[in-house]
Amino acid sequence: MSRHPYEPEPIRLEPLDFDTRDANCSKIFYKGYQIDPEIWFTNALAPQAVAICRSCPIILQCAEYALRNNIENGVWGGLTEQDRKEIRKRPRRKPNR
Repeated sequence: MSRHPYEPEPIRLEPLDFDTRDANCSKIFYKGYQIDPEIWFTNALAPQAVAICRSCPIILQCAEYALRNNIENGVWGGLTEQDRKEIRKRPRRKPNR
């Protein structure tokens, strides 16, 4: 089956290499708190999502995953879409040998 010429390529993400069960965002939904999941994907609500991420035990793994996979949308690991764009613009450091 061929794709329509204007249909974007599907995004291929690598599998998560960390356990998300202890993530603050997961706990919120599993425990039934009344928080709109759109806070992670709405720029105006991003500060609320970032605040939830700040105390998350997997914040670094989550941020690294989003950067490694070039995820453009939402708050991941306490980083907003704009934060990740700025990080990607920075020159990469060469590893020490």
